[in-house]
Amino acid sequence: GNYNLQSEAVEPDPYIQALNADISTIEDKMEGCLPSDKLNVVFGGISVLMAHILMTNTRHIKQFNDAGSRKMIRNILALQQNLTNIALPEESGLDKARRFYEMYELGADGVLKHIADNGVSFTFEEYRRLIGFIYMGRGQVSDPASGRAANLTEAKLNEEYEAHLRRLSELFSQSQTGMATHGSSTALAPLSARLAPAPARV
Repeated sequence: GNYNLQSEAVEPDPYIQALNADISTIEDKMEGCLPSDKLNVVFGGISVLMAHILMTNTRHIKQFNDAGSRKMIRNILALQQNLTNIALPEESGLDKARRFYEMYELGADGVLKHIADNGVSFTFEEYRRLIGFIYMGRGQVSDPASGRAANLTEAKLNEEYEAHLRRLSELFSQSQTGMATHGSSTALAPLSARLAPAPARV
C-alpha cells in the first residue's frame, strides 16, 4: 500500500478488503463442516499472526507520513471489525499492532520517553522502523537508515535520527539490565496505561 498520502484515506487498502472477504468466505464454508469448537481451533491466533505481519513487514514500506499512519490504523480497525463479525474468539493481537502505529503521533522524543516511562513493548527493530517513519513524515526523502543524505537539511535530520537510535539502544540496554537484576518476572507497565487508544474511525 501507499503510506505517503496527500489526503486522508476513506477506505482500507484493497488488499485488506480482499483479505477480509477471503476470511469471511472461508469461515462461512467451514462453518457448515466443523463444530464451533473445532472452528475456533482453525482460526485461533489469527489476529496475533496479522499483527506480527503488520509490524515485521514495515521494512517494505519506503515512504510514510501522518496520513499514512492513520490509513494503517484504519486497516487494522477493518481487520478487527471483520474478525468480530465472523464471531471468532476474542483476541488482542491486533490491539498491539494498532498501538504500534498510534505511537507515531508521539514523535521520536515521545516514543523514547514512553519507553523510559513504561518499558519495552516492541522489538528494537520495530522501534527503529517506527522512528524511521517519523523522520520520513518530517519530510526526509530517503530512508534514514540508508545513511544517504540528499542535502544539508537531510544530513541534519540523519544526525538527529542517529542520536535517537543511540538513545533507543541505551534504553534497551537498561531494560535488559533491569530484567537481569530483578528477574524475568518483573512486570512492565502496559502500553495502554500511558497511551490512550485512538477513537474508532468509520
